[in-house]
Amino acid sequence: MQPHYTSNSAPVQAGDLADGQGRIVATLRGDGVLVKCVHGARHMLRPPRAWCVDCCLVAEAERRGAWGLAVVDLDRDRQLFFITLADLRRFGFRVSRGYGEQIGARLERFSDCIGHPQAEACPSTQPQPARGEQQLALW
Repeated sequence: MQPHYTSNSAPVQAGDLADGQGRIVATLRGDGVLVKCVHGARHMLRPPRAWCVDCCLVAEAERRGAWGLAVVDLDRDRQLFFITLADLRRFGFRVSRGYGEQIGARLERFSDCIGHPQAEACPSTQPQPARGEQQLALW
């Protein structure tokens, strides 16, 4: 994922974001990508096969300068799916299935970024190296 430049020169307000119930469910990175880590077996919409995100989460992320969404499937060895927020709005659909108002996009609208370093933003069930020993991602 390349940095996205817009005419808006305001810096991205990076940090954790909460859903409609106040639970931290995603992180907005400094590069403007909203990263949401999920367990696909439980969280992927079926049918149609799609990823969905709380509307309030997307609105807050956009207010804070986000331009993209990366969904990391922890059940698929941290497989990363990416979509711009503009495409999410353009091709997305509203979903309300008991978890608050959400916007979703079919799986084929996402870029499949297998092995992308952004997936490392998600917590792991594996022991992590000490802070000084971690490899830094270049993009």
